[in-house]
Amino acid sequence: MSVVRIVLLVIFGSLSVLNLVAVGLKLRKVQYVSTPMRVPFLAAFYILGSTGPSWLVIAALVFAFIGDIIWLWQKKETFMMLMSGAYLLCLVFYTVALLQPISQLSGVPAWHDAVALVYAAYFMLVYSLLKSNMGEMKAPMSVFFAVVMIMGFAALTRLWRYQGLAFWLPFVGSLSYIAAETVLGFHLFKHRGESKYGDFFGDLFYVSAQLLLVLAFTPA
Repeated sequence: MSVVRIVLLVIFGSLSVLNLVAVGLKLRKVQYVSTPMRVPFLAAFYILGSTGPSWLVIAALVFAFIGDIIWLWQKKETFMMLMSGAYLLCLVFYTVALLQPISQLSGVPAWHDAVALVYAAYFMLVYSLLKSNMGEMKAPMSVFFAVVMIMGFAALTRLWRYQGLAFWLPFVGSLSYIAAETVLGFHLFKHRGESKYGDFFGDLFYVSAQLLLVLAFTPA
């Protein structure tokens, strides 16, 4: 790994830690700087480490960046919709990237599709616990969380095509993303943004997911 990429990764890590501290201590002015600055450094780390960067991963990071900016104003319903849309597109691009190359999906055994029932059951559980609190956001957030589950299942299909870190990095990354959206869902809707550690752990899982997914697509 080049010195430049190490520096970029250190800056990303430092900003992530700073943001977690700012979230934990409710330092909003610090978050205005640390929250949107993380993904650009992660994107630079990815682009410089790939001989042929995937436009799917780059697009996912662009929409993650947009979502991070809008997140700072997510308490307003209009911004909540825009933020959800940006993160939704981020997830769609990650999902398609995880399924590449499409031709290799033919090697996935048919019974593997049954595992999707586990993701569907988890979706239904979370939805049943939050639906009474989501109001007008019920439909868009249901679609959003469904796509999170689809992305998680897409990561699991790599089990039949990749070994070692090529499987585990995106799979654990997808689980981190699911954890992030679960925690933030309860934080924002069940507890109306007032849970003590919801935003902290939500951000921790989210930034971990972004890092693991990017590392999965970065050559060793």
